[in-house]
Amino acid sequence: MLRALILIFIPVLIPPLSYYLWRLWRKRKGKGDPIDEKATPWGPLAAFSGALFVLGLVLFFLMDQRAEKGQIYIPPKFEDGKLVPGHHVPAGTVEPDKVFD
Repeated sequence: MLRALILIFIPVLIPPLSYYLWRLWRKRKGKGDPIDEKATPWGPLAAFSGALFVLGLVLFFLMDQRAEKGQIYIPPKFEDGKLVPGHHVPAGTVEPDKVFD
């Protein structure tokens, strides 16, 4: 859920939120109609959105938890009433038929 929040919800919600705050600030300063096409900062908003997109991609690749070559993923399982989280082990240390037991 945290990964979805960081990579999807925050980058999608920040540009419209920043635009809304800019419109509110401009209205309170009395600088005219914030919907005026010449006054709307489309360039900075697009650049900000692009930067958030790139940041999301960088975070996606940094948070990637792929196994190295020659490793097998062991899914989470219960042992003696306790949950053992999923993990990677070197190939050959576990019999393939025993992985999902």
